[in-house]
Amino acid sequence: MQLVEATQEHLPSWLALRRQLWPEPDPQRHLQEMQEILASPAMIAFLLFDGVSMADEESIAFIEGALYLTASHKYGYVEGWYVIPNRRGEGCGRQLLGALEEWILHQSISLVLSDTIPESYPLSTRAHRQNGFSELMTIRVFVKVLDTDLPTAI
Repeated sequence: MQLVEATQEHLPSWLALRRQLWPEPDPQRHLQEMQEILASPAMIAFLLFDGVSMADEESIAFIEGALYLTASHKYGYVEGWYVIPNRRGEGCGRQLLGALEEWILHQSISLVLSDTIPESYPLSTRAHRQNGFSELMTIRVFVKVLDTDLPTAI
């Protein structure tokens, strides 16, 4: 397997994986977000390819991360993390997370956060726990529309 930092040349493979994780009907939205990641020094994406030559192989997994630097807190964040179904359980996710953690540590940051929605991503909680994450909190957000004639912000 070959782990690489995502670049412009990886957009097609990366997009295919993103669409599996987040089935956004508009691929332009994905491409816009991917360009933002590539342009930002505070964001990064890694891809994992099966085999030694990217030209012959498809990407099988990706991870995206970001740095959040405020006056009171500095932390890294796992923004997206995906391994194709038939390659799960082989350490691909762990390898990607290790690369992201190393990048975060190189920024002199020792804290990494991540979130998930267990109902939408049932394997995610276990993957996080297996990779050393502990649960910080659970939150459910509710909404109620009071007047259907008025525009809603959601």
